[in-house]
Amino acid sequence: MAIAPKLTPLQEMEARRQAAATDKPKRAISEEEKATRRDRVVKAKDALARSVGTKGDQVAPAQTIRDQRHWGAGTRLTVEDTPEGVLLTATPLFAKTAVNAVYGSLNHGGPALSLEDMDKAVTQEAARRARS
Repeated sequence: MAIAPKLTPLQEMEARRQAAATDKPKRAISEEEKATRRDRVVKAKDALARSVGTKGDQVAPAQTIRDQRHWGAGTRLTVEDTPEGVLLTATPLFAKTAVNAVYGSLNHGGPALSLEDMDKAVTQEAARRARS
């Protein structure tokens, strides 16, 4: 009794594919079935877009909403449970601060500028930005 040579996984897969191709006749797919399949794909994508990620992260439902809200990758969102549903809001990067709380925190080593000097500097910067 002769021992059959062992096929590599790639050869085995190719042999199975060829055997399956010769066994079954080609099936024509109707336009109605194609439309049904397209609808299923759209619904599946929509369901995935409206889901929570595996790590608990929220997946915003549509690219247009993220664009309108300027929610880029890495935007931190606050989730609030409301009677109408869930409310997502962008979390500010910094806590709200009163002017008095930060006054004097930036050290200025030179003499105080006059209002005219400040206006001149602002005008020069605005002109520079307008050119570029």
